[in-house]
Amino acid sequence: MDIKILLDKQRELDIFIAKEKNLGNAYDKKFLEDRKLALLVEVGEFANTTRCFKYWSNKGPEAKEVILDEAADCLHFILSLINLTNIQAKFNLEDIAMSAKLVLEIGPVNLITGFNTLFELVTKEYWEDALKSLIALVTVLGFTLKELHEAYLKKHEVNYQRQRLGY
Repeated sequence: MDIKILLDKQRELDIFIAKEKNLGNAYDKKFLEDRKLALLVEVGEFANTTRCFKYWSNKGPEAKEVILDEAADCLHFILSLINLTNIQAKFNLEDIAMSAKLVLEIGPVNLITGFNTLFELVTKEYWEDALKSLIALVTVLGFTLKELHEAYLKKHEVNYQRQRLGY
């Protein structure tokens, strides 16, 4: 999973949406708060699919595909925000995934803390750290970077199709 390729794909999608919706420059700073709120909503939806915080319920997590779909939504907005703020991501996603796996092997991982950390990083606008946190959460949940990448590409096409159909 190459971060630069994903950033380029997201940039193309954001520009396409802005053109379709007559919004002008897709990377105008006026879109920062909209995308930030959208990302916070998506992180909440991602957390909801895992049901990790629902101590009052015996129901298990959603299906793997549903969880990955929500993680992909988070990835879309994080990439969009990285592009919007012109951050040059200089990290290796495989290293992040390996770190998450080591944490998982050492002991139980508290997903609630992971999601709360992700919320906090988004609120503080630490986009690169938010991406690292998302990758770590996905890995700790037992998914591979390849699975996240495939979910992102699938959702990427859905997002284009939605725009073409007047979403």
